[in-house]
Amino acid sequence: MINLETYMKEKISKLQDQLDKMTRKNMELEAGKFMLQIHQANSSNTTACGTTTATFTTKNLEIDPFKLTCRVTAS
Repeated sequence: MINLETYMKEKISKLQDQLDKMTRKNMELEAGKFMLQIHQANSSNTTACGTTTATFTTKNLEIDPFKLTCRVTAS
């Protein structure tokens, strides 16, 4: 018979694994969405941030590792 402490540790471990998988999947979806915005922006001559430029460059990006965001930096 399994005791309560062992059961809870196993349950927490499984839930943590599930959370990790969902977080990884979410990051993949966010990255895909962000790349699509960049692609569409280049097609319409507007960056994902909404600024009009001739071409989109990565030097205008500041990336937060936990959330993909685009912020135009001062040149």
